[in-house]
Amino acid sequence: MTATPKETEYVSNIGYFGPPVYYYSLKQCIRDGFLAPYKVVKVHIDRDVEGYRPEKGQLDREGEEVEDILVTVDSIFLRFQNMYFVGVYSWLHI
Repeated sequence: MTATPKETEYVSNIGYFGPPVYYYSLKQCIRDGFLAPYKVVKVHIDRDVEGYRPEKGQLDREGEEVEDILVTVDSIFLRFQNMYFVGVYSWLHI
């Protein structure tokens, strides 16, 4: 039994478990009162959209001054990506 059937080129629940013997849709579960109706609400938090810049002179937990940079979702991703590749290169001794 699964609530999240997966059928792709590489993965198949049906191939592993066999065909479904019973199907109960989300819509029907809500109609029958077993699940509550839901509404998707997309919220943008200003720091996620606009980024975050620490206040001048702001200190971190160790009492060190926080670097004055604009932190955005993209900059965090790029920093993580660079750390990952540096780690891979050092592991490969490049």
